[in-house]
Amino acid sequence: MSIISIRPFSDNDNQSLLEIERLYPQGDENCALGVDKKDIIARYRMYDNWNIFVAEDEGKTAD
Repeated sequence: MSIISIRPFSDNDNQSLLEIERLYPQGDENCALGVDKKDIIARYRMYDNWNIFVAEDEGKTAD
């Protein structure tokens, strides 16, 4: 039985979250025009008060 933990986003999560986002149609470069796909949180930076949390399963980002 694995335990899933939730923790705050860190810059080290960027690449793994980009890879997960690309699995979904809305993560396609053509569907997200104007969003820098090198930075997973680029779209959230425009807001003053944002938080991102990451789910981990056995130390790996859960997808």
